[in-house]
Amino acid sequence: PVFASSCLIASKVCGQLPQPDSSPRLVRRRQRAAMFSAIFAFVVGTGIGAFNAETMRPCLSDTFHLGKQKATPVAKHISNRVVEGATKASTLAKEKITSMRG
Repeated sequence: PVFASSCLIASKVCGQLPQPDSSPRLVRRRQRAAMFSAIFAFVVGTGIGAFNAETMRPCLSDTFHLGKQKATPVAKHISNRVVEGATKASTLAKEKITSMRG
């Protein structure tokens, strides 16, 4: 509330609202902090993955095979639906073309 009233007073006196701290120096500092955080997370994640690779391999392998087993019927169903839709669209397009010509 205090900041809002001071903004209102400043806008009446100066004719404009004060801008938030978005100086180029502050923006660069935030970008560097975000980049450092991302790089640090990548390095830590890579290290943990390398350390636990032998114990994680069976779990990841099972996950891959189960995902493939469950996804195959869904992919076939979607493929069949796409083919049905494409045939309907092509017949409609052919009808429109013939009606426009004739």
